[in-house]
Amino acid sequence: MANADVNDMFNDIKSESSSFKKKKFIPIVEGEYFCKIAKVETNIRDVKKDGNFKARVYNYTVEVMPENKKNLYNYDDDGTKCTTDGDRYVGYNFRGSVWRFLEPQEGDDFQANNAGNKGYIYFCEALGVKCPKETKKINGKDVEIHLLPNLTSDDIIGKPVISVVKKGRKWKNNEGFWKQFYDSKYVRKWDRPEGKIDNDLPL
Repeated sequence: MANADVNDMFNDIKSESSSFKKKKFIPIVEGEYFCKIAKVETNIRDVKKDGNFKARVYNYTVEVMPENKKNLYNYDDDGTKCTTDGDRYVGYNFRGSVWRFLEPQEGDDFQANNAGNKGYIYFCEALGVKCPKETKKINGKDVEIHLLPNLTSDDIIGKPVISVVKKGRKWKNNEGFWKQFYDSKYVRKWDRPEGKIDNDLPL
């Protein structure tokens, strides 16, 4: 290509116009989010802290729903106090977990940890699953206890909940950098008129 042709080409480029607008960064913040439980996995673990226990752990993922747009969230932008509506977070996922400590059966060598199941009771209540009460004689005394159900995926997946999101525990990645995610610390009941949310339906 001749130099004149090259110059003409660059002259044409100089006459072109373009622009760029930086999208404003809005961080995730602690607060309450309207969600559905989109995923759950479960396994049994030995728990050696403060005793010798065994627990079934439910690791769940919540997904923020369109109804969240009515919420307002405050955040700090380089020293400036700002507010955003909840539509910004629709589709976000947060992970959480809840533990159900198991009762030892004959031949088991682990201990009971009834007090550790308070969070599991609240989880069941958030899902609308009842934990009936009964009176049981313990050490010669009548004690009222909750009967804890064995939750299945049908009891959990698609259920509408209000997720209370906070910063999780810090951890170090393979490169040696500290990371910290936002986790679903616990869920509360969301009395959504339409009830259960079909996971196959798009947002």
